[in-house]
Parts: sequence; C-alpha cells; structure tokens
Amino acid sequence: MFSDESVHQENVIQSLRDETVHMQKKTFTCWANGHLKKARLKIKDLFKDLANGKILMKLLEILSGQSLGTPNTGQIRVKKVENLNKCLTFLQYERKARLTNISAEDIINGNPHLILGLIWTIILVFNVQEITMQVDEGEENSERRSAKDALLLWCQRKTEGYPGVKITNFTNSWRNGLGKF
Repeated sequence: MFSDESVHQENVIQSLRDETVHMQKKTFTCWANGHLKKARLKIKDLFKDLANGKILMKLLEILSGQSLGTPNTGQIRVKKVENLNKCLTFLQYERKARLTNISAEDIINGNPHLILGLIWTIILVFNVQEITMQVDEGEENSERRSAKDALLLWCQRKTEGYPGVKITNFTNSWRNGLGKF
C-alpha cells in the first residue's frame, strides 16, 4: 500500500512532467510558426496539426529550401501516412537525421513525446548543426566546432571534478540527473 507521502510525490513528479511537455509544446510551436509564417500557415495544436503531414512537409520545405513534392489531399489515413512518410524519409536520408522509434502512425495518433522529439530533431538538423563556433574565443589557434559539440564541451568543463558526473553526450549522461545540477 502506498503512503500519502509517496502518492503526493508521484503527483508532484507527474505535474512537473506535464508542465515540461506543455512548455516544450508551446516553445516548439512558436519556433515552427516563426518559419511557417513565410507560407501563411500556423500551427494551433502541435500534436494535432501535424497529423495530415501537409504542415510538416511545408515546414521542412521552408527550412531546407527543397521541394518534398505535392502533398496528398484527402483525409483518409493512408494519405496522411504517405505525406508523413515523405517527411520522415526526407529527414532520414536527405538530412541524415537519426529518427528513433517514430512512425507516421505516432504523429497521426498525436503521441506527445515522439512529436516533441521529432521537432527537437528538426531543430537540431536545421538550426543547431549548421552553427559553428570557436571553442576558446580569443585564442588564435582555437578549433571550430558545431554548436552542439561546443555546448557538450562547455557542459563537460562545468561538471569537471564533480563526483559521479561524466558528461559524454546529451542522452545517457543526463539520465541519472547528476548532469542537470
């Protein structure tokens, strides 16, 4: 049997998770809408508006400057799956994005965590990976790294010397929570 304290802790944890999803959804929606305004399109609900694939196709076309072809029209599920598969295939094979455990079905079904992961991947592919910076500003022989690599190096430097904290990437190194503090 669960004590009142453990139930309360679980409620607090779930509330924090919900708040995180809400903030990511809001942030990623604003980011996407900033690009989609070029096509006079707007996402109202990130988890629903990507379901037919048309808006996601347009977003990828705007970001990449490439055409993904004419989207299928109609509201039958097969047409939505075809549109979304064009997007996922483009990301994987044209942009070399690592997509893990996401399918067209997940987007149609409005899976929040997978959709947020997809949008984050798109941000990485089109915004973060294209940025380069000097690692040690002011030093003439400082090497240039991608923004992602430079951020990883910064995290490693800031956590150096903390017991039990070893930052090697942006996934596994954060799971135990020590890298966050």
